[in-house]
Amino acid sequence: MSNTILNALDSKEDKLQIKLDNINDKINDAEKARDNSLNGVVKSYLEGIETDLIDIDYGRSYSYIELSCRGEEYVKEVWNEEKGDYEKVNKFRSQKLGTIYSEVNYDYPREGVDSKIIELGLGSYSSSKHNGIELDRFMYLGDVAKVIKDHGDDIVAEMNKIYDAYYNDNKGLTKKRSEIRREMEKVRTDRDNFKNDTIIRDLEKGIKITSDNLPYIQARFDWGVGSIVGAKITRKSYSGKSMDLELTRKGRKWNQKTETYDNYTYKYDLDKVRKSNVIDAFVNNYNGIKWDLV
Repeated sequence: MSNTILNALDSKEDKLQIKLDNINDKINDAEKARDNSLNGVVKSYLEGIETDLIDIDYGRSYSYIELSCRGEEYVKEVWNEEKGDYEKVNKFRSQKLGTIYSEVNYDYPREGVDSKIIELGLGSYSSSKHNGIELDRFMYLGDVAKVIKDHGDDIVAEMNKIYDAYYNDNKGLTKKRSEIRREMEKVRTDRDNFKNDTIIRDLEKGIKITSDNLPYIQARFDWGVGSIVGAKITRKSYSGKSMDLELTRKGRKWNQKTETYDNYTYKYDLDKVRKSNVIDAFVNNYNGIKWDLV
């Protein structure tokens, strides 16, 4: 198989991949900044809630904000480089409180869809404990629910304003990303077509396998043929979707004189093999089959 065209296509895809990676990095950074801003809107409405819970954390997402706080204390042995030994350190587990959910419109920004975020909701969980921090948790979630009930529309409006700004600022990047992906898909299609055309053209002349890995052809749905070291197309159907093959296969037989197995090759004919199965055997094989013309 000629490497000139394949190398050119591979090089083109590599360059496109670099461009795509750069754009993805910019979009990812913009999305992180957007999510932090959206999360910050909700956080700003909740920070004024009075509670005995310590170190409340609001997560990083906006679509589901996992509320948590400092939980029970525990002791953990941690390696101290200076002392060259383990030492006991007091740490705190994270105590989950509940989750604020943002109901979002996945059709945004299509025509007729005005906003990404529709409304906020609150979820909790059941626990086997019924006192202590659990009571504080329910009191806190009650206040969170009250904030959502009283100010939910204002929160959603602020969040949508941020989301709209993000979309308008970055729609050029997302459009460019889609264009590059389409270009890459075309390159991959061109490469696949070239490989497929090449193996059929070479099989019409006859090939010998040069790689250690040998192809296996699925001749029918319930059986196939392996140990193939050579192949040639002897006939093609009018549509070109099936073909007859003359295969050279590798085998082993017992030599009574030397009392060992000898390698040998023999001819094997296959009739009406699907073109797709031939391509799978020689081109799509994950073992990377290589061949030369006979």
